Amino acid sequence: NIDFPVGGESSYSRRLKTNWEEKQAIARKAIHYIEDGDSPGLDASTTTYTLAREIQKLKVSDLTVITNLISAQLDLSRNQGISSISTGGLVRANSFSLVGPVAEKFLETVNLDKSFLSAKAVSLEGDFMDPEISEARIKELLVKHSSEVTMLIDHSKFGKRALNTFATSKDIHRLITDDQTSPECLDRFREQGIQVEVVPVPKVFGKSASSVNK
Repeated sequence: NIDFPVGGESSYSRRLKTNWEEKQAIARKAIHYIEDGDSPGLDASTTTYTLAREIQKLKVSDLTVITNLISAQLDLSRNQGISSISTGGLVRANSFSLVGPVAEKFLETVNLDKSFLSAKAVSLEGDFMDPEISEARIKELLVKHSSEVTMLIDHSKFGKRALNTFATSKDIHRLITDDQTSPECLDRFREQGIQVEVVPVPKVFGKSASSVNK
């Protein structure tokens, strides 16, 4: 079951439920790349919120997470071994995210070991995009100030375009996706030098559990 950070149905909770099993499988793979002592950054996507829920379960004593996602901060605060640092900024109510000049200025000052992000759209040419310019700017800064960038992308995002490009394949080190993404698509990312990891998703009568529940 999904425990939503705010009571009642919202556009955020609806997005969180979309392809939920895929997001969970991707997050459970991504968690293996986070170690005690790291300082990872998380963007404000529902996929990285799913990752934050997995991070919260870790047995750590010195993990510092930087994020502009309010709901992730609430979950991470339950683990005393995790320091959750907010970017500050203007609240976007429909995404529980912090954006704007304050958040951007903060991210200009940090040096992150690694960052985990998602995208609303990913072109086959290797462009990672978001329709909202303020969100795209935060993602761009997370990418710029991270030593290692991992993209968490379910199959529904590929072959699409959105208004703002925040990263290209040359900025990305690793791509984690689910097994419904076409092999031909993934080969194109491998050819661009990205480490691609594909995770299986539980199936129900030949379909993913999330497609059955839609």
